[in-house]
Amino acid sequence: MHAVMTQVLARVRRLWSGLVSGYWFIPTAIVVLASAIALGLVELDSSLHSRGSRFGFTGGPDSAQI
Repeated sequence: MHAVMTQVLARVRRLWSGLVSGYWFIPTAIVVLASAIALGLVELDSSLHSRGSRFGFTGGPDSAQI
């Protein structure tokens, strides 16, 4: 059992090393992280809006005009 786990871990490390050393890993990670943050902020905004919480600019289009 121990030998099998050692082989599996060695293979995972080898695959991870190959993945991280590629040119597309960091840009892909940034896009995935930014997308997750964007979706989380949209969900947070929707949640706060549905509960009636208002923060920041609370006026409408007419209030924004000078």
